[in-house]
Amino acid sequence: MIEIFHGSTAVMIIGSKPGASCPAEDALLATQNILLAAHGMGLGSCLIGFAVIAMKKDPSIQRSIGIPAEEEIHAVIAFGYPDEVYQRVAGRKKVTLRYFGV
Repeated sequence: MIEIFHGSTAVMIIGSKPGASCPAEDALLATQNILLAAHGMGLGSCLIGFAVIAMKKDPSIQRSIGIPAEEEIHAVIAFGYPDEVYQRVAGRKKVTLRYFGV
């Protein structure tokens, strides 16, 4: 099972209990804030989409780590200290702005 977490130092699993009004949206907004906070603390982070899919296809994985079957997993984040230090941000394509009148 640990292979789906790519040998990370730490993993955070973000999910929701049944009955929430916007569970996926809330979980993914929280995930983005967690990723930004990790970066601010000097941690490397990576979303592991494969782990989410694996837990959906094989509920025994979710149960084996103590998450009840009725809770839905929305994101898995791996954390660690990066081996690389980048001097600058990678180049990006120029943004094309579009405005729509209503």
